[in-house]
Order: sequence, then structure tokens, then C-alpha cells
Amino acid sequence: MKTTSLALLTAAAVLTACASAPTSWQRPGTSPDSTSAALAACRGAADRSARERFDTEQRVLQDRASGPSGLLGSPGLGSQMPRQRLADDRRQHVAATIEACMTARGFVSTTPGS
Repeated sequence: MKTTSLALLTAAAVLTACASAPTSWQRPGTSPDSTSAALAACRGAADRSARERFDTEQRVLQDRASGPSGLLGSPGLGSQMPRQRLADDRRQHVAATIEACMTARGFVSTTPGS
């Protein structure tokens, strides 16, 4: 059950990060397929970076929340705030990493109507 919750949290964080990323990336002379490949590579790098940075923290929160007298107390509403903050931090980290990666590759983000 804990593994399923962690997987769902991770998937939600990644999907949220993808949804909050700029609508498109442009670089003069670059085909849509090349842009998609660059974005996929940057998303992969961002996901790996987020796993390295946040998975240990997630396991610590789970351990604390499941213990009878853990730092966060028993599982419940009080333990959800640190988890939500961790998910928000992870989402922001992924979005920033994608943006930095694409910018380093020479792409410029564009949004609808700009």
C-alpha cells in the first residue's frame, strides 16, 4: 500500500510539473521532432534529479508518519502538510530543471498568446 501511495505521489508530481512547463520551446532551425527529443531528454534528467533529491526525504516522512510516536505523530492530517510541501518542492524542482536544461540547449520558451 505504501509503495502504491509513493508511486501515485511521484506520478502526480511529474504530471503536475509537465503541465506547468511552458507550452512550447523554440530554437531557430530546429525541427519539431528534434525539439521533442530535447524536451524528453530534459524531462528525463529532471526526473532523475528529483528522484535523487526527494525520494529519501519521502521515505523519511513515511517512516515518521507510520511510527507510533514519530516526529510527525500518527498518520493523519498533520502528516499530509509535509508531504504536500515535498510534492510542491519536487514539482518546482522538476520544472526549473527542465527550463534550465532546455535553455542551456539554446531553446526559448513560448506561451500561447505571446
